[in-house]
Amino acid sequence: MAFETVRTWVRPLSRPNGVAYELKNSGHCTTHPNASLDLLSSVIPEHLDYPPPDVVSCLDAMRVAAPALAQTTQFQRIDRIVRPGG
Repeated sequence: MAFETVRTWVRPLSRPNGVAYELKNSGHCTTHPNASLDLLSSVIPEHLDYPPPDVVSCLDAMRVAAPALAQTTQFQRIDRIVRPGG
């Protein structure tokens, strides 16, 4: 996958909305849940002023497509950030 090639250059974004939007609309969260989780994990910082709704949608799609991902540290970290009270 192309992400593996650029992984070392990818950094957390203060506004990861665009990445989440593109992942969700492309269907990659369902068809490529592991790669989508890797990408989101790389671009989502430890704190967001407001969680992009597309990240929540993407996590939900990943949970359905690959239920075991919901138990990973990456998934749980993002879930905690975008659903702090959830």
